[in-house]
This record gives sequence, structure tokens and C-alpha cells, in this order.
Amino acid sequence: MKPLPPSALPHFRAAEGWLELGNAQEANEELEKIPPRLRGHPDVLEIRWQIYAAAERWDACLDLATAVVKLDPGRRSGWYHVATTLHRLGRLTEARDVLLSAVDKLGEDSAYFYELARLWKGVRPR
Repeated sequence: MKPLPPSALPHFRAAEGWLELGNAQEANEELEKIPPRLRGHPDVLEIRWQIYAAAERWDACLDLATAVVKLDPGRRSGWYHVATTLHRLGRLTEARDVLLSAVDKLGEDSAYFYELARLWKGVRPR
């Protein structure tokens, strides 16, 4: 996946900063300043996932995380976001199945085994 072009980076970085400060609304406003043709980039979709997760808009989060996985299947965070979202929606079996289906992409990541064990035990996501 190509990186975001330099023209979008100031707004993208500002959105990340607002999220770090706990202000999802300002983060969202920064993402809206990114040209529409770039808002479907996986980096932007991930930040939007974090914004929607903060608002507990889990149905929208599932759409965003699924899009990230489709656009960039090698991106580990996309798989974790799908599993976390499914878990938040109460769909634990599907969340586990997503992680199990991604073992070839995530299996060398120590966080993978943590997330899988957490789902197996039904522990709420962080």
C-alpha cells in the first residue's frame, strides 16, 4: 500500500495528536480536512476506527476494520481491529475465527497469542 501523500500528512498527524489527547471530535474534524479521494486510505480508516471506537460505534467500526483488512491484508492492526470490534459486538466466536484465520499473518506477533487467549476466555478488549 502506498503511503499517504505529504499533502495529507499534516491533517493525519493532527488527528493522531487529538486522539492522543483524548479528543475524538477534533481528530474527526482533522480527518475531514483530508481530500475525499484519500479518506479511504488504510491509515485514515484506522484513525477513523479509533474515533468511532471511542464513541462505541461498533457497527461502523466493523465496516472500517473490514475495509482495512481488504485493502491491506498484511496490516496486523486491521485484523486486531476486526476481532476487537466483533468482541465488542458480542460475537466472540467470530472474533476468534478471524484471529485464527490470520495466523499466517499474525502468528509471529506475541500480541496475537495474547489477543487469542483473551478472546478464548471472553475477557473484554482494552
